[in-house]
Amino acid sequence: MLPLIDQHQAFMAAIDACDEDAAAEAMRRHLTEILGALPRVEAEHPELFSG
Repeated sequence: MLPLIDQHQAFMAAIDACDEDAAAEAMRRHLTEILGALPRVEAEHPELFSG
């Protein structure tokens, strides 16, 4: 979970610095990792994905 917190901190730091390019890159990295992790998370915790 710590990498996700680090990613959020990087995104917020870029926003605070008004650095649009860094914010966009931080969000891109974060979303890429999240999308890659979703199948594993769903397999390990199907209850989070049932409606």
